[in-house]
Amino acid sequence: MGGSVDCIGNKELKSLEGVDGEALTRASRVFPVLWPRYYYNLIEGDIRIHPVARMGLPTRDEFSVRQDDLQDPVGEAKVTIGKYLVRKHADRIVLLTTRHCHFYCRFCFRRDQARRDFSDPVEADWNAIFNYIRKEREIKEVILSGGDPLTLSDVKLGWIIDKLNDIQSLEKIRIHSRCPVHAPSRVTVNLLAQLKSKHDLVLVTHFNHFVELTPQARKAVSLFQENNIAVKNQTVLLRGVNDCPAVMRRLLEKLMKFDIEPYYIHHTDRVVGNARFRVGLSRGRAICESSTGNMDLKGFRYVIDLPDGSGKVPVKKLIRKKGNQFQFRHPDGKETVFSDNLSAGIPFSGMTV
Repeated sequence: MGGSVDCIGNKELKSLEGVDGEALTRASRVFPVLWPRYYYNLIEGDIRIHPVARMGLPTRDEFSVRQDDLQDPVGEAKVTIGKYLVRKHADRIVLLTTRHCHFYCRFCFRRDQARRDFSDPVEADWNAIFNYIRKEREIKEVILSGGDPLTLSDVKLGWIIDKLNDIQSLEKIRIHSRCPVHAPSRVTVNLLAQLKSKHDLVLVTHFNHFVELTPQARKAVSLFQENNIAVKNQTVLLRGVNDCPAVMRRLLEKLMKFDIEPYYIHHTDRVVGNARFRVGLSRGRAICESSTGNMDLKGFRYVIDLPDGSGKVPVKKLIRKKGNQFQFRHPDGKETVFSDNLSAGIPFSGMTV
């Protein structure tokens, strides 16, 4: 992994009060468990209810399969090119740079990657990736994702940026990373020296709770900002973590204090194993509307990544059908219909039919 990140081993985790050792062992076989010591030290009080602990400690709920679970919760299989490119839109493409993370969020919608034969790209893969992007001149933006791109070495990241710099049709590079959240010490002057792009460069962080916005995190974010890299934030709405208007509002206020632009609140995707984090659309919309009242949040949206692979859409544009059924009408006239069992019987403040 890029940089030196001090992590707690599973043996040490199992010795901690409140940790389910059996769940940790069993979960590790399916989806890794890894804790940077810095991030673990944010936990204060009862580990069983702390929001940071909840995001990273496995429970036996992960082993239960529910009727409304989705093997491919955002429809990526339909729009994946080879193994490493995901293209939901003509003008932008997601590049899966690695399967590794500094910390494995238990709610992750790509947690199923660990069960598949997914390895990091090798030379032949990289050649195919860059050739495809170069050939498809409609693509204006490349989104570096994974895993977490900042687990790669400084040199590897610099090499990727240089290769993308050589593609004249590109205009923007976006990096999605939780590194400033979990391992801010990974963000160094040497790293930033490698992230030099002639294209617009944006970092999207994933802060989910205000306790994550520490002085160390602020220092890491500032390094990007001082190097003319805009920083935005995408928050996932998570039950037991931030599904409270007061918590969400405090998070948004602190993000703005750090000069981080709130970008999305993302509805939790229904991947197998993350049911304990899910919030219904109706309740989610109420939380977001309550927490953002009187705040100047230009372009900020509560979105859902539709399960048919058509991409993210604002929740407020969904149409409520009968019971737990929701519908989205695309600009081209196509419709996406899906269910949300957690909203059954609960009023939804959008349109209804």
